[in-house]
Amino acid sequence: MKKILEFLIHSNIYLALGASSIAYVCIVLLQVPFRWEPVLIAFCSTFFLYNLNRKTDIKEDSINYPERVEFLRKYGKILFKIAILIYLLSLSIALSNNILT
Repeated sequence: MKKILEFLIHSNIYLALGASSIAYVCIVLLQVPFRWEPVLIAFCSTFFLYNLNRKTDIKEDSINYPERVEFLRKYGKILFKIAILIYLLSLSIALSNNILT
């Protein structure tokens, strides 16, 4: 169980789920019809941006959070590739709606 929780936290899935949860709660509170696109876009963009941030902050993390650096050495490349792919997916979903999205 501990390894699963560490994976969720270090991979930024936990943060992305938090962002998509906020999008869902806003939809519910505003009482607008549910659409999955805003929830997915919130997840994908958060996942991408935090993975990008982890990549750029590796020097600082090697001092402050060596466990995260070890995790990134093990899974960082595949996570970043996935993050790019799902971010492009979210951009295509947003642009298919309209340019203002």
